[in-house]
Amino acid sequence: MPSPALPELPADPEAAIPTDPSIRTGKLDNGLTWYARRNGVPSDRVELWLVVNAGALLEDEDQRGLAHFVEHMAFNGTKNFKKQELIDYLEGIGMRFGPDLNAYTSFDETVYLLQVPTDDEATLEKAFLILQDWPRGSRSTRGDRQRARRRARGVAPRPRRGRAHPRQAVPRAAQRLALRRAPPDRSARDHRVGLSRRAPSLLSRLVSPQSDGCRGRGRPRSRPARRPDREILCTAPESGLAARRPRFEIPAHDEALASVATDREQTLTTVSLYLKRPERSEFTHGDYRRSIVEDLAFAMINERLVELSEKADPPFINAFAGAGRFIRGSEVTIANVLAREGQVERGLETALVEVERAARHGFTATELERGKAERLRGMEVAFAERDKEESDGFAGEYVSHFLTGTPSPGIAYELELHRRYLPGITIEEVNRVAATLLDEGSRVVLYSGPEKDGVTHPEGAALLALANAVSTREIAAYVDRVIDAPLVAEPPKPARIVARSVIDAVGVHVWTLENGIRSTSNRPISRTMRFSCGRSALAAIRSRPKPITNSRPTRRRSSPNPGSAPSTRRGCVVTSQASRSSPAPTSPSATRASSRTEPARISARCSK
Repeated sequence: MPSPALPELPADPEAAIPTDPSIRTGKLDNGLTWYARRNGVPSDRVELWLVVNAGALLEDEDQRGLAHFVEHMAFNGTKNFKKQELIDYLEGIGMRFGPDLNAYTSFDETVYLLQVPTDDEATLEKAFLILQDWPRGSRSTRGDRQRARRRARGVAPRPRRGRAHPRQAVPRAAQRLALRRAPPDRSARDHRVGLSRRAPSLLSRLVSPQSDGCRGRGRPRSRPARRPDREILCTAPESGLAARRPRFEIPAHDEALASVATDREQTLTTVSLYLKRPERSEFTHGDYRRSIVEDLAFAMINERLVELSEKADPPFINAFAGAGRFIRGSEVTIANVLAREGQVERGLETALVEVERAARHGFTATELERGKAERLRGMEVAFAERDKEESDGFAGEYVSHFLTGTPSPGIAYELELHRRYLPGITIEEVNRVAATLLDEGSRVVLYSGPEKDGVTHPEGAALLALANAVSTREIAAYVDRVIDAPLVAEPPKPARIVARSVIDAVGVHVWTLENGIRSTSNRPISRTMRFSCGRSALAAIRSRPKPITNSRPTRRRSSPNPGSAPSTRRGCVVTSQASRSSPAPTSPSATRASSRTEPARISARCSK
């Protein structure tokens, strides 16, 4: 892909961040907002997402669970697709339920996801017909709803998913405490609302076109295919019942709260400290610069936590600090620990001491320079490989743009923002941010662990006392041990290749040198995997922390799950680089000279 002309940036920090000119957007006569972007990965596929600006927060007390219930019933039948026809049709054109056909319901929104091939105009028309049907609601029968209730009650066998699964049951207990509200639910009690008289009042809010947005990402083969799509979407009915969406906030509280949740099928032990605060603006260039400063602070804390996890007797398996949202309108700072069995208190205390160390003494100049360089490098890699971004990555970014107005300026613009702002960020600025990380007020400690013989669990009061005691401890400043020496003091002498072989099953070339060293190279790869918070999607950095929130389904990701605790450190970029095609090196020195191409290198860097 040829490099585009990089944008010029305004000098006024209050200037709004523009929208990527590659995005086409508009509003139909019925009030439905649409986004479209041409993208070639994956090839001959288009992402079609229907976004409804309504979720579980709009439920009244006697409607609890209806938002999630409506989402599930949408796959049981619609006006134009009876019973199993919708799933059967999509599977018939090569799509799979789950990766290519799915949906999710959160507190704030409901999103339906389709990925369909673009080689047949009729297929595209049917896909848009599905999008037309969904806002009108499902055509599920009373029997469908009763079967859903029986599955929720456990009368009939059901897959290991939903509320009964430990990955859902434990977070739900934490959600009720942290949010002072029940989460989006699929319980047996809540499924009764699907048959209640109060259902229509919420349904009118869940299916209103004025609350909907449609995202299209992909590379259509024929331009004329867009005409019937627009005509179909224009037929979605307007709703006279659409009301302005209310804004919700998490209640503040002076007292610290704690939750201890266990489950017999839980396999990991985690403990987290959450600090809740009102949401701040993210719309201006000044806001963007502030977010970079905050992200640098978290990245440097996380580097220190990584050092601790790599010791001979580590205090925890993994720990990270970061920021995100519970619900729209409320932010949270989190310190999360994946604890070793029987060492919960040690792990939590060590992590909080490290955060307190940064808050009290700040960071060193060498840490900041490394953090800034790694962050800029991550942005440069993302820009260089912008043509490899998958369509669902763009779609997720535009969902946030539609729902919250989160800027989506494009990777070229964000790279220029980093080039402008990073050099001027000082250690004093970052230290001021660090000093506020453990501010008092609206604290919540959440613990989850396995319920099994021989395992004892801490009391919530003990965890709160431990967290509060950190602020009174004597804590020394961090010492950044920088080694100013070459990695290899004396380069090795060259050696000839005496044998070559290929492992055909995995496409690996093996070279044996005369000094006994073996060198291997995999098949040509040139790919950057970004997860959790690659700054090519500003919304991703502000994503909700996984431990206590519902999340959209994982779809076609070769990188680690961005929602899992071990991989949600803000700013992680994993890159894998290898040659396109180059001859085997003749010596170690030749290998060093061609280090960009052979052998393959995998590196991890914190860039956000």
